[in-house]
Amino acid sequence: DILIENLFTDKKMEIRNCIPNEHIIMKNMILNSEYMVSTKGMESHTEIMNDFNYQWLTIGNTFDNRENEIKVTGNCEVILEWRVPRKAVI
Repeated sequence: DILIENLFTDKKMEIRNCIPNEHIIMKNMILNSEYMVSTKGMESHTEIMNDFNYQWLTIGNTFDNRENEIKVTGNCEVILEWRVPRKAVI
């Protein structure tokens, strides 16, 4: 099980029943998972949405504070990538 929480927003994202060497990708509020099975190739964690608490990890900002402390509990490696929203002006 892993728990990823943003101490600034107090959001706690939990995923239970993780599989060793599983890669979980969260993009546009969609979770995808895959892991290697030695003889069969890649498999997916088909029940991942049932093992998820539906608390999406979000980044919070105020005018005075834009520092988000992320705490990870569980045996995992986390890589965070994000794109800053931009306005397109013509």
